[in-house]
Amino acid sequence: MDVKFPKNIVLKGLLIEDLHQDTLLFSETFQININNYSLNRNRFYINSIQLEKPVVKIKYYQKETVSNLQFILDYFEDTTSNNAVKPDL
Repeated sequence: MDVKFPKNIVLKGLLIEDLHQDTLLFSETFQININNYSLNRNRFYINSIQLEKPVVKIKYYQKETVSNLQFILDYFEDTTSNNAVKPDL
C-alpha cells in the first residue's frame, strides 16, 4: 500500500470477497484520488477512482434476496442522516 496524503491512495492486488468468500472485486491496481477530506467528520471526498484490470462478480445466491454486493452498500450507508445517498446499480 502506498499513501501519498493528501491526494492519493494506491493499493496493489486489491481483493474484496463477498460473505461466501467468493471474489466480489479484484483489481491489480486500485487508486483513489482524494479531492478533500474532513477528519473531524470522518469523511473523504473522492475525486476519482481508477482500477487496473478489474474483475467484478455481482451475483445472487440461492435462497438469498439481495446480491452479494448489498452487504458492502449496507456497511457504508450513512445511518446518521435521513439524507443518505444510495448509488444507482
